[in-house]
This record gives sequence, structure tokens and C-alpha cells, in this order.
Amino acid sequence: MQTLELAKALEASNVNFLWVFRAPTGFITHLSSDNNNTKAANKDDFLPTGFEDRIKASDKGLLVEKWAPQTEILAHESVGAFLSHCGWNSMIEALSEGVPMLTWPMEGDQPFNARFLEEEIGACVGVAEGVVSEVKCEEMVKKIQLIMKDGDDGNVMRRKACEVREMIRNATYDEGGRKGSSAEAMGNFVNEFLQTRKRVELM
Repeated sequence: MQTLELAKALEASNVNFLWVFRAPTGFITHLSSDNNNTKAANKDDFLPTGFEDRIKASDKGLLVEKWAPQTEILAHESVGAFLSHCGWNSMIEALSEGVPMLTWPMEGDQPFNARFLEEEIGACVGVAEGVVSEVKCEEMVKKIQLIMKDGDDGNVMRRKACEVREMIRNATYDEGGRKGSSAEAMGNFVNEFLQTRKRVELM
């Protein structure tokens, strides 16, 4: 099971982590006997026995259920990498903060985004691809440590991510605080829209 292997890999990698956790498909909830109420699935069904207790005792990991403020987390200086399905928004949020990624694309534009990150930017390492892809703890540990530990590959990915961060910031505002290319283009678009609207209203 993917969730089980990921949990084992996070623990074995010996790195600090924050895991925004959702129960895997099929374990989210199950109907109670009256068929009107639901209750949470038992985590022991898909996490290693004693996993939560061990990570709490070691002070290495934190499980956050269902939701967390992703942009605020990515902006924190202690974040070394981000495991993502590579949706467009998540990819841009990570790159905007100079955070390299472990990629696990599922569907839609995600595989393309992951390939772009790897082949064009060089700011990620692939973990798996697809909803039913098989993942093994040992391989995931290697990839987590590759991107998190000091070493040629990890340092290059961090540098590339930081280079893109600066490009994004410069496209918003330059060093003098003036509008960058993206901000200027958006401003021009809005102005053109408003002018067109005025012309239509006058007709």
C-alpha cells in the first residue's frame, strides 16, 4: 500500500517532516450501523503499528490531518523539499519560495508539470507516477535523502529552485520596486478590459 510505504520511508529517512495526512481511498470513512453517521477510519489499517507514537517521541515528524496552510508552510525557511502531485498551483507556490520537489503526478496536467520540473528546470526528483503506481520504502528513502541531504544532486536542485524563485519575483517587481513583466502585463490587460467595457457602454 502506498501510504504504508510512504510512512515507513519518512520514518527510515531520519529527516524532519510535516505530513498533511488524508486516509487513502477506501479507508476515509465507513458507515456506522444506523447508516446515518460516519466515523473516521482506523489509522492502524494503513500506517505502521506505533508510527504516530514513535514520531512524536522522536520529535522528527508531525501529522496534520486533512488541511494545512500550504503557502505559509512552503515560505518557512526550514522547509527543504515538498512532496507534491504537481498540480499547477502547488508547483508555482513551491517554486515561488525556492523549494525543490519530490514529484508524484497522478493525472491531468500533473505528469507534464513533473517532466517540466525535471527536464527543463532540474528542481525535482521523481518518486512515482500514477494512482496505482507501486512504491517501495527503500527507493523512497534514497530519493528523500537525495534531495534533503547535502550532496551534488540535492544542492543543484535547491540552486535551480532558488533561481526560478528569483525569476518569479523579478517578473512581479524589480529591484527598484517597480512592476515586473508579469505585473505590467496583467495591468495592461485590466486597463484594456476596462477601456473596452467603457466603449461598449457608450455605444
